[in-house]
Amino acid sequence: MPIHNNRTDQAIASITECLDVVASLVEKRPDGSIIGYVATILLFIVTDAIGHGLNYGSGDTRLEVLRHPFFGLNLSNQKLLRIKQWYRNPLLHNASIVPDVVLSAEDEGCAFGDVGENVLIRVPQFYKMVRSAWDSVDKQTFDPVRDAMAITGYITPRPLSDPQALLGTTAQAAVASGNVSLP
Repeated sequence: MPIHNNRTDQAIASITECLDVVASLVEKRPDGSIIGYVATILLFIVTDAIGHGLNYGSGDTRLEVLRHPFFGLNLSNQKLLRIKQWYRNPLLHNASIVPDVVLSAEDEGCAFGDVGENVLIRVPQFYKMVRSAWDSVDKQTFDPVRDAMAITGYITPRPLSDPQALLGTTAQAAVASGNVSLP
């Protein structure tokens, strides 16, 4: 992993790395299963990051980006709200998915479907959709810094080119004394 001197390059590399990991997670194992929970978590993280980088939607979660033409979905307000609720709570924070959601290793059909009253997430299709959307994003206009600063109120980012600038004063003093070294 190279060191990136700006947050945009860092975010682009991070998203690309996550998608590369998901590609291996959705490969079928000998028993036909996939590593679906971890893949789904990473895909929602990447989708949210794309939404922030494109400044699409509002609030802490930018999953409204699923309505962007890059993703090719026509989600109702109710389904989008349900997806946001699943993402922000049980799957990430409780390590379990809500009862009415089913993860599937099916690699055909729409990423989000219905099974009776349950919602079906076809994880390999979700991956293909997010990867395709990411490949369509103009990286020259992708700006995660603008959105992060608006949400956090953080105004002046420290340059990543100076690792000591990221350390507190106690850590800086330790490095200066020669008792600690930076890699």
